[in-house]
Amino acid sequence: MGSVEGVSYVPLDEADWSLWRAVRLHALVDAPQAFTTSLDDVLSKDTEAYWRGYFPAVGRCFVAQAEQRTLGMARVVVDQQIGPVPMLMSLWVDPAVRGEGVAAHLVWACNDWVQTHLPGQPLRLEVNADNAAAIALYEKLGFVSVTDSTAGEDELTYELRAGTGLSL
Repeated sequence: MGSVEGVSYVPLDEADWSLWRAVRLHALVDAPQAFTTSLDDVLSKDTEAYWRGYFPAVGRCFVAQAEQRTLGMARVVVDQQIGPVPMLMSLWVDPAVRGEGVAAHLVWACNDWVQTHLPGQPLRLEVNADNAAAIALYEKLGFVSVTDSTAGEDELTYELRAGTGLSL
């Protein structure tokens, strides 16, 4: 795996909602099949309050940036309605830098947040079953399949257990 020079992995908060909006819309245009929401659905709710809602009470949003350009995004969410396990969500990397280590570092940033704020907790994610590239990345990083009945029919559930995997 390569490495993009000069990339910063920046934690965001609610005040950064417009940056999150811009990168999320770019992601939905680039890779609509990778997300459970569509661009049309998101644009129908396109308000400041909607975008501020992406910043969870427990969790964190991150972007990868280099030279004033946003290269990717990811977030970790702990939502008791989903379950008590921290979830990796919204991972996306600009096609121009895919395969250069940006996604791995965004996952690392999310897992680091989990291990700092919720020590010992695994990091879980759901991925479309037909997204072979994402599945290969997650497995390379040490995620293991734990697919269960909480995932949708077309989704697989993976988990990175505390203290395992995540080779960068």
